[in-house]
Amino acid sequence: MASDSGRQETLTALVVYAGLVVLSFALGLRMTVPWHYYQILSPEPLGHDLAESIFYLHAQPPILNLGLGWALKLAHATGLQVETLIMAAHLVLGAAAVWGFSTLCQRMLPSTGARRVCIALFVLHPSFYMTLFHYFYSFHELALLCLLPLAVFSYLETRQAWSYALLCLGVILLVYTHT
Repeated sequence: MASDSGRQETLTALVVYAGLVVLSFALGLRMTVPWHYYQILSPEPLGHDLAESIFYLHAQPPILNLGLGWALKLAHATGLQVETLIMAAHLVLGAAAVWGFSTLCQRMLPSTGARRVCIALFVLHPSFYMTLFHYFYSFHELALLCLLPLAVFSYLETRQAWSYALLCLGVILLVYTHT
């Protein structure tokens, strides 16, 4: 069970993350989808036949394109911009990454000072916010890399099948996000 100071550190990191997201919006950062990148399929096949485009162009990052295809379909159904929907998903992924990194630091760093410095460096780093507002696999990988060690800890502590399955799912998602 997390200590009160650990919960406070995580909550503080999440509040700072939320504040910096708001500041980033105020400074003009917006979600971008780099349609010109060769790893991202064009919107036509993704929007019309998502499964077929993922299957036949499997050399591209399938999870990245699958997420983009779902966002395109949802944007068409709701009338929202695809960037707005992806931004919402990225904000949740960012919060999960901050929570995961903070929890990982609490488990691995016994020194309160060192732990707080590491969490601050993670949350305050500008590249975290630059990748947050850019739809590409680097941000998805970052979130998964922050959460995977927690799955390892969970499995090593419990030795239960569900925690091993969670770990395997994270590894599979990490692999299929990039390749």
